[in-house]
Amino acid sequence: MGALEKERKLYDQYVKKEREFQSDSIKGILQFHQEFQTANEIFEYGIRLFEEQKAQCAISGILMDNRENADSCFQPSLDAINPRKHHVKGNLRWVCLFLNNANFDKVKVYHNPDDQETT
Repeated sequence: MGALEKERKLYDQYVKKEREFQSDSIKGILQFHQEFQTANEIFEYGIRLFEEQKAQCAISGILMDNRENADSCFQPSLDAINPRKHHVKGNLRWVCLFLNNANFDKVKVYHNPDDQETT
């Protein structure tokens, strides 16, 4: 196999993965709208989840602080465990705000087979 054929094969794999990501993203958005038809529904689900976690960050175990004047890095932030699945039931957890910002899987446009999932 020549260099051009190898590049073409890599490009085809990239395009296939891109289409899978786009399809997953669309599925996640549609599922979100099916599960939460109003803002109140997602709010109530989030409150129940917060209570189940006893206000502790799902990653660090730190007690989150949702007071108005609280240090912003310890405020609760609703996180999609697998960002490509979006904010749907079973894929949500509360984490400290500073930990939610660290997950760059949400902005990835290409998945390298060697990439590890961010938690």
